[in-house]
Amino acid sequence: MKRFSIILSAIILPLVALCQTTPEEVFADLNKAGGVYYAYPVTESLNTPAPKGYEPFYISHYGRHGSRYLIGDNDYEWVLKLMRRAHEAKALTPLGEDALKRIELVWLEAEGRGGDLAPLGVRQHRGIAERMITAFPQVFKGEPAISARSTIVMRCAMSMDAFCERLKEINPKIIYAYATGLGLHGPDKDAALIDFIAMGRSGIMNSVGNEGDERPGFIQGAFC
Repeated sequence: MKRFSIILSAIILPLVALCQTTPEEVFADLNKAGGVYYAYPVTESLNTPAPKGYEPFYISHYGRHGSRYLIGDNDYEWVLKLMRRAHEAKALTPLGEDALKRIELVWLEAEGRGGDLAPLGVRQHRGIAERMITAFPQVFKGEPAISARSTIVMRCAMSMDAFCERLKEINPKIIYAYATGLGLHGPDKDAALIDFIAMGRSGIMNSVGNEGDERPGFIQGAFC
């Protein structure tokens, strides 16, 4: 057993030494310090080819909304007010003064747009659509029918629209059917779909959390 542990350590330690630590990764690209607000990087990779004798004919795509403004104006205002007070008290360093100027510019763009899809979010979904149709042209040839739906959250609907419109720009013959979140038929076909309803009906709430929890689980942001 001791010999096995020594051998295992000899294998793992060199691999760990080659791994990049979190601080090194962040300092190599300071954008990654943004955490959940870091816009995902676009990386190109080879798609796994279909098995011999088969070819792609259908795509089921599920996506979250693109990059958005912060959820509400207050997320900007409290920082701005704090920095303005510091400026009036002459407590800011030159770097702080520079940061305040940049925050003021951000506020000019973001005021009143809390939670809205940002221009970057539009470009992201257009890019996803373009990469998809480029990688699988055979799925979109002719007059393919596409069924698209979103929750009632506006940034989700706008993300869906950006995605679909880019496909239509590349192939104007595409036929769209914008459906409701709960389907085209049945008693709830005209009802609105929100996060909790989607999670409950899909069974996700029963699959997360711990045994004995009094309430169903909730995945923050999974559906909007």
